[in-house]
Amino acid sequence: SGGQSFGCPQNAGAAGTIYDKSLETLKVSNGNFTTHTETPLLGFSVTKLWSNVLVESNAKVLVPLLWSRVQVTGQIRLLTGGSICFGLSENPISEFELVAEELLMSDSVIKVYGAFRMYVKVLLMWDSKIQIDGGGKDVVLASMLEARNLVVLKHGSVISSNAALGVYGQGLLNLSGPGDGIKARQLFLSLFYNIEVGPGSVVQAPLDEDVRSSLDALSICESKTCPSELIAPPDDCHVNSSLSFTIQICRVEDITVGGIVKGSIIHIHRARTVTVTDGGAISASELQSRHW
Repeated sequence: SGGQSFGCPQNAGAAGTIYDKSLETLKVSNGNFTTHTETPLLGFSVTKLWSNVLVESNAKVLVPLLWSRVQVTGQIRLLTGGSICFGLSENPISEFELVAEELLMSDSVIKVYGAFRMYVKVLLMWDSKIQIDGGGKDVVLASMLEARNLVVLKHGSVISSNAALGVYGQGLLNLSGPGDGIKARQLFLSLFYNIEVGPGSVVQAPLDEDVRSSLDALSICESKTCPSELIAPPDDCHVNSSLSFTIQICRVEDITVGGIVKGSIIHIHRARTVTVTDGGAISASELQSRHW
């Protein structure tokens, strides 16, 4: 670990790193000491893939590159205050790719300044955050998160982006309860077998708490000309900022809403069943811009 600082106990120095050759695992840990100092990682193995990457115990990792890719054959685990930051806040145009069997997060944060591409089988989040900051610039590409088998957010976990965000899978997407959420400027959920929005959880786009503040969506809803995509909707969700939809949910077998799905213009396409339970709601800014 970075060790204990007697002169500055709130900043115990950068976390230490250790690579276990037998397990092919990179571990970054700060021994549960509080720190504001980041440990820079400037490259990941691409010729011989590591099995696991573990960031834990208040370790803070910084990858200050415009493009980077971390790929492992097993798990990426962020635990007990661990965090990874990709890119630089003053120039949020980086692109980061994460490829693993599983991404497991508990009391941890992933921060991306730019666009995020994730390809895993399982994403599990407990009291954790994935924060994507595109700087509000149109030059930043949409972020794509693909979890083929399972996505579960629990205990106040949130995935958020101030740009376009697509979340894809083939199994279950579950927002378990209060404080869990997926929020973006534009949001696309596609190809899951089940989407479950539990009591107290939120699926929201745009990000503003008062979704009626989206002037673009307001002008579309008040227009006397119906947008072409409402008359002839696309076969699948398209991450396209020119479309009027703020939330698209496409090709999902069963959708159960016990929490809140709210946006300016909501498009639910090719779903077999949509069930809104007691306490649940689908809200389109009271502008009647839902499209089924």
